[in-house]
Amino acid sequence: RLRCQGMALSYNIGVSFLGGFAAAISQALYQLNSLFPGIYWTCTGIVTVVTIFVALSLSDRDWVKLTHRRSEPYFGKSTMPTMPTMPPHGLKIRGRS
Repeated sequence: RLRCQGMALSYNIGVSFLGGFAAAISQALYQLNSLFPGIYWTCTGIVTVVTIFVALSLSDRDWVKLTHRRSEPYFGKSTMPTMPTMPPHGLKIRGRS
């Protein structure tokens, strides 16, 4: 529970900073030079791609475990059993029609 709260807090701070202030950051950088917003967002994309590759590399070495809730994973074969399907909505209760 604590681990999930820590992840949620760091995720929400990152999203609010980059997403909430995106227009202000871009406008401030544009006032300095018209190329700076593109350079800034390119750098944030590069950081994201590097983070993904580092996480995959650490996962291959069994240093971290990357998890997901998909029945079919993004990379490789899934070792998790598939999620059970939900029963149909038209369930009948005994004694009632």
